[in-house]
Amino acid sequence: MKKTFLFLFVTLAILLCLTACGKEKKTLTFDVNGGEMYTTELEVVVGKTYTLPTPRRTGHRFLGWYDGEQKVETQGKWDESTETHLVAKWEFAQYKITYDLAGGEHSAYDVVEGYNSESAPFTIHPPTKENNFFSHWVDQNGKKYYGNIEFPTGSEGDFDFTAVWWDFVDPYGVKYEYVNDELRIVDYVGDGKYDVRIHETIYGKKITGINEGAFSKLGALVNDYGYIFRVYLPRTLTEIEKNAFKDCDNIKVLISTTKKENYKDVANEWLLTAQINTVGNENLKDVILLNKPCLGASNYVEID
Repeated sequence: MKKTFLFLFVTLAILLCLTACGKEKKTLTFDVNGGEMYTTELEVVVGKTYTLPTPRRTGHRFLGWYDGEQKVETQGKWDESTETHLVAKWEFAQYKITYDLAGGEHSAYDVVEGYNSESAPFTIHPPTKENNFFSHWVDQNGKKYYGNIEFPTGSEGDFDFTAVWWDFVDPYGVKYEYVNDELRIVDYVGDGKYDVRIHETIYGKKITGINEGAFSKLGALVNDYGYIFRVYLPRTLTEIEKNAFKDCDNIKVLISTTKKENYKDVANEWLLTAQINTVGNENLKDVILLNKPCLGASNYVEID
């Protein structure tokens, strides 16, 4: 019995050895042709299944491994006749750029809708929209881009840009309208908790006027809170309509200046040219000149 078992074991071992020895092993070498890969060699057995590794090359799409002009499948059973030196083939990856202009249109510059990593540098310019100001782009991942977007050579990836337009409300809650290439203040939609500082320009457009009743809501809020509130106006203003500061008893209206300027001189100079409708704004000039002690003002104030 023991002899029979030993005979069978030896016979099986011999058969396995003959089977294994009958399969030729080959060592494949790879030319990544400008790409990158974790290995440059792979051992395969003729007639046995194999899987070839995949290289990577920035800005390119991998076309496959080639034996001369013959493409080698990435998986299968290795053919004895196939050469063991394989070369990677590539093509430039073509990327797409799409746009959602949200009612606007592209500016006069060339519009780029596709590129590859070897493309010359190019720029994506802000779009235009009648009576609107461009705020920023936002891409498919939520990233914001202000102004021009620069794409240097070597860039890669698809992009989907959406235009975001300024909604004519500034961070202080002051609402504007766009008229004759200038901005006018039309309303206050803030919460009345923070002093208002109005800049001379927004997106390069001057703020030149305050419409009727524009700050009346602010006046009501401040009166309810019962504290002194300040509104800093730019010197670009040329007109204030009636009732612009109606019921703003607790609001000080100041002309913006710097520490190096005599505030009173600046305010007087501005009053000589500004057109102020006094209806509903009877005390406005006195407040601007800081002559109302009941409002907590002094005769001279320096503003940063």
